[in-house]
Amino acid sequence: MTIQAVIFDAFGTLIKIQDGSHPYRQLMKIGKAHGRRPRPDDASFLMKSAITLTQAAAHLGITASPEQLSTLETVLAEEIAAVEAYPDGLEAVKLLQEQGIRIGVCSNLAFPYRQAVLRCYPMLE
Repeated sequence: MTIQAVIFDAFGTLIKIQDGSHPYRQLMKIGKAHGRRPRPDDASFLMKSAITLTQAAAHLGITASPEQLSTLETVLAEEIAAVEAYPDGLEAVKLLQEQGIRIGVCSNLAFPYRQAVLRCYPMLE
């Protein structure tokens, strides 16, 4: 049996988040502090939606001040900008691609973190 594809978990395997500040968790805590109870589909929505934190707050019915939302957006942008590819991850992807093996990357983080994957691994489709 020949290996045709390899799937990696992005964060913790291919990419290192320097100091995880968890802006989405912070957003959910703000919601909880204002009486919004977490729902079973919240995480799924956040992972699949290509929206800003401010848009997520509005969609989820989370009341947060403009200052709180601005701070969370900044924290998210800084966190995404600070991620780094693991050198052995880069090497593994390169070696696999040289062998004609397709690469897949998955993550359970919110959609905006996709930017970090594309920046660190531009050779991925």
